[in-house]
Amino acid sequence: MIKKLIGALLLSALMGTEALAFRVTPMRYLLEPGGSGAETTLRLENTYPVELPVEVVVFERSVTPDGKEVRRPADEDFLIFPPQSLIPVGGEQAFRVRYVGDPAITEMRSFVVMLRQLPIRDDASEESGVELMLALGTAAYVGPAGIEADLSAEGVIDGENPDKATITISNAGRAIGYIDRFTLDLRTDDGSEASISPEIFNAGAESPLIMPFGTRVFSIDLPEGLKGKTLAAVEIGAPIQ
Repeated sequence: MIKKLIGALLLSALMGTEALAFRVTPMRYLLEPGGSGAETTLRLENTYPVELPVEVVVFERSVTPDGKEVRRPADEDFLIFPPQSLIPVGGEQAFRVRYVGDPAITEMRSFVVMLRQLPIRDDASEESGVELMLALGTAAYVGPAGIEADLSAEGVIDGENPDKATITISNAGRAIGYIDRFTLDLRTDDGSEASISPEIFNAGAESPLIMPFGTRVFSIDLPEGLKGKTLAAVEIGAPIQ
């Protein structure tokens, strides 16, 4: 007997807008805690050859110092209309998304507004026992106007391995920071310098975010010219275009 297999495809807000069954725009958006700026409209296009039943669910996300993303249900913080829809082949559905959470927040909050396909079966699944389940997460950032991230970095050589360093990036601001938008510039006590790209120091992490008043901690291999030396400074480098 063939066991039923459920395949789940989750595309995060940091990935592209293509999915097997639908496209959504916009993928990222900034909302204010209240007023007209607290609302946006998501548009979903059904590119699947059958009608597409979709529901919208919301999660608030945070990021731990080691880069793991933590999500909790947060449907109570948003008004979604319609909350569900059956979208015809080639059709489009507009979803009104409005933040209705705490209007007095002073720090930016991060949410995933997820458009999730409800179970359907296609001809192939009838034969193989595979049920396709697709989901696309859009990134909603909610915060008062004018707030900014304030990032700084420091580092120490690993006491057990002088070829490695522990780097801590701190965010003293009230907005979310993004570590994939800059390099880290390292300098040793003898004046040797090197720049580390985010693809290296953030390798393996689930998220590039640094929450307001949060930290991220990385263990990196020092470049050849810096190994065995003492770190004198670690600075946030030039923005990556």
